[in-house]
Amino acid sequence: MKLVSLLSLLFFATVVAAQTPQGTGLTYQGRLDKSGSPFDGTAHLRFRLFEDDLATTQVGGDVVLFDVPLAAGLFSVDLDFGAVFDGYARWIEVAVITDGDADWNPLPLQPLQSAPYAAYALSGPGGGTSPWNQGTFGVDYPGNVGVGVPAQPDQGLAVSTGSTDGNTAVFTNDNPNYATLATGNSAFDGIGFYDNISGRHYIGGRLGVGNVAPFDHSKIDVVGSGQGVRSVTAGSIFNSQFNAAMLAIGQTGPSPFFVPAMGLYASSTDDRAVWGVSTNSWGVTGENSAAGTYGILGTQLEAVFGFSPNAAVPAARFTNSGPNGVAIEANGMVKVRTLQITGGADLAERFPVSGPIEPGNVVSIDPSSPGRLRLTTEAYDPRVAGVASGANDLAAGIVLSDGDDPTNTAAIAMSGRVWVRADARATPIVVGDLLTSSDLAGHAQVASDDALRDGAVLGKAMSALETGTGLVLVLVTLR
Repeated sequence: MKLVSLLSLLFFATVVAAQTPQGTGLTYQGRLDKSGSPFDGTAHLRFRLFEDDLATTQVGGDVVLFDVPLAAGLFSVDLDFGAVFDGYARWIEVAVITDGDADWNPLPLQPLQSAPYAAYALSGPGGGTSPWNQGTFGVDYPGNVGVGVPAQPDQGLAVSTGSTDGNTAVFTNDNPNYATLATGNSAFDGIGFYDNISGRHYIGGRLGVGNVAPFDHSKIDVVGSGQGVRSVTAGSIFNSQFNAAMLAIGQTGPSPFFVPAMGLYASSTDDRAVWGVSTNSWGVTGENSAAGTYGILGTQLEAVFGFSPNAAVPAARFTNSGPNGVAIEANGMVKVRTLQITGGADLAERFPVSGPIEPGNVVSIDPSSPGRLRLTTEAYDPRVAGVASGANDLAAGIVLSDGDDPTNTAAIAMSGRVWVRADARATPIVVGDLLTSSDLAGHAQVASDDALRDGAVLGKAMSALETGTGLVLVLVTLR
């Protein structure tokens, strides 16, 4: 069996009204020879499209036509593979079944040839009077464009969606090395852009707001009493690698200055240089992320002033996330109306010690080394001085110190609540018992002997221990 094409492939077009869009169908005409002679009768025809002459990838689905009439081998059929013609070459495979055939007989692939006007459409310019032209990198248009609005004489592109729901324009870019929208503007009233996917602002060059020739990368000039920069709700982030990330100057006359490596610098001769007010959070916050730096540094008069009208929110907060980090360090007197300690429970003083002391140990005055404390080793020790603070993760509320080396000192609780290592081997400890030193080194026991406990009591038990040794919460009250 052999199939021979009689006519070139023609795009199928019915008689339609002028300017009606062309469909996706086409007409295929051919002649079928069987056993060397033109075939008469009916046949089943199957058509397939492929991207190459090796039938590697099929395009669209099968088009199968049953009982197609043939006269002297000639036939003409209408095919529609859908919108699969995008300008790239296509090859067609025809398979037939005639009377007596058990299966499809595929014939060699044939390239689809474009009709003359179709071939011209692949490379010709826009039809009619259209100014769209094929350029080096895409389509060129020499005039102004209007989308949803007439083209404007002074606007290259005018876009409007009116009052309908939806964004006027959406730009996306998944390449982190390039901006979503890059602009080049030689005029003074340009604009910057922000995309909410990467959360970044990008302006390649200097930005002047109210200033036609900014020397700095970002410069804002305000004339009158208006605000230079105002941020509401979302906030603003300014970043600089070298000098000040944000530089604010409030003054009555010129003042040359140089600011080395500051995130925010503010100076004023008449009023507050930096003023933060908040109803539900902090007006101004400061953090230090490296050793030897300051979250907030001030000099002269009131270096740092905080105010909050909300009683539930502090006017200032200082945080150091490092282990035992210092959040506030004052070189001078600190005055407060009321001091509330929320991170500890006892009043301790750091003493020099003779030998190692662990949190919860009972200590006494060392008679052989004036000014030092040591681990207790006798019951009812009249020199008992307190309990080493910090056992059972209960930190001291206040620690007094004269600057001694902390490696040779221990914080000893002299008042308040602290956990103590207790000895209940001889007598159980119940809540309210007076406690004294035990003969088990560094431990406390019940002070049951009235004759011996005078001057040797270290406090009252606030928890119980029935037997053995363990931790007991004690209210330290030396007497």
